[in-house]
Amino acid sequence: MLRPLKWEQRRIEDSWRVPEGLIRDLKTPTPKQGALGLVEEPGLSNGVYHAVPVQDAISPVDNFLTATLIHRPGTTRIKVMGKLTALQPRGGRRGEIRELTPQVRARYLEFLRELEYQEYHPEHMVTLTYPSDWRGALGSDPALLERLQSALGELNEWRRRMREMRANVRRMGVYPPHYALLEEHYQAVRTEVRELIRRVRRLAPDGRRLKRHLDAIIKRFNRRFGAKVLARFDEREQAEEHAKKFTGVYPVVKVLKNRKGGYDVVAMLYRLVWWLEFQRRGAPHLHLLFFDVREIDWTEVRAWIGQAWAGVVHGIRNMAAYQDPALGHEYDQLRELWGREVGEVIFAEWLEQRGLDFGVWRHMRAGTRVEKMRKQHWGYAAKEGYGGRRKAYQKKVPKAFRNVGRWWGYRNYKRTKPTEVRIPLTSGEALRTVLGAVEEAERRMPAGAFRYRKKLERARKAIADGELYAYLTVWGAGAQGAMEALAA
Repeated sequence: MLRPLKWEQRRIEDSWRVPEGLIRDLKTPTPKQGALGLVEEPGLSNGVYHAVPVQDAISPVDNFLTATLIHRPGTTRIKVMGKLTALQPRGGRRGEIRELTPQVRARYLEFLRELEYQEYHPEHMVTLTYPSDWRGALGSDPALLERLQSALGELNEWRRRMREMRANVRRMGVYPPHYALLEEHYQAVRTEVRELIRRVRRLAPDGRRLKRHLDAIIKRFNRRFGAKVLARFDEREQAEEHAKKFTGVYPVVKVLKNRKGGYDVVAMLYRLVWWLEFQRRGAPHLHLLFFDVREIDWTEVRAWIGQAWAGVVHGIRNMAAYQDPALGHEYDQLRELWGREVGEVIFAEWLEQRGLDFGVWRHMRAGTRVEKMRKQHWGYAAKEGYGGRRKAYQKKVPKAFRNVGRWWGYRNYKRTKPTEVRIPLTSGEALRTVLGAVEEAERRMPAGAFRYRKKLERARKAIADGELYAYLTVWGAGAQGAMEALAA
């Protein structure tokens, strides 16, 4: 929920302000004991009158307490607050995303807790990195950048000339010959630089292209390893009926139309969660963490993923020419004979003679990594995707990067719909129900979570005292205990 701005907060306060002339005419009601044992003072929605409307004021606040419990597997959010009219920002724009926000971090951790609660375990992780020329791979044009640099040098020289020429005009009072032509040429150079800057900005590294690369590598992975055709039918109804037989056998079973006009029953053999990071050099890289995997040979994936990712990034469909074992043998010999730097220069010329690019070949060899997860829990994914104190730079968007979009996501997994329970706190019984859920969550929390127990105690006290706002998130056994106490 958006926080109210200062001017909006003043409008809220003004909407409850009663003109002095009316105070004498209004009868002040006697305070009375409320349903929750609270003293209801006059004013707000508890009094005999509502706020006097003020011109251009938003709707007033309602002091009616409601508890909302939202439960997903592994997480329960408890929220107690009075109803407040949603504030609509004037001309609000989302703007450019510059870093990973706390709200996105919280949703990411909630998703991992959901996976852990359902007893999914991470199995293999694939890391995808970009080459040294990552700007060109994500949208930049080296030739255009070189042209802009040359135009900027010319513009700076003409600025110096025009500055000296105008100083001479002010001192001598006479314009030099062909001054109009020189001024016209100077303005033409400025216009060209502005146009080049606009074109370079449009070709800056773009997150939308990165997401297209991600989609492309996942599609290639599905065609090679991740999908299995179980059966083919001419009618869609027959295919859907056959797909029901494999519910629970594979992570996901889909019915897809094939090129011959029939329908395929396709089983997806994995699920994955991915997240985005930025390296110190500014280049993005992706982590794909696979879980619930069936029938995938990771030895073959390790041999295949490098050439597939290089082909996606550099736009090459057939990477067979780069997979010749003789290339690697020749490269190792040149490095051993001439050293790394000289050997790479000679090898790059040798590749160029054969119509190959040394940058593509090097990216194919060092652009990916496949590793098996040593620990069967989501701690590593939580730490890396959240971005701790030591890796805060990985969650900040470089200045040249645009349209970063989503920071994390998942494939072949359908999230459980949240269970939402609303309890109007109009009686002591309803209040005791909510307090019982909080106390049960506190009882099931781990013994070492003493700081979180203090937070639970503060929230419990706020609810018991009838305060207008209390917010609390519990997870694991505590979340389950809160919902069980509510159901009981």
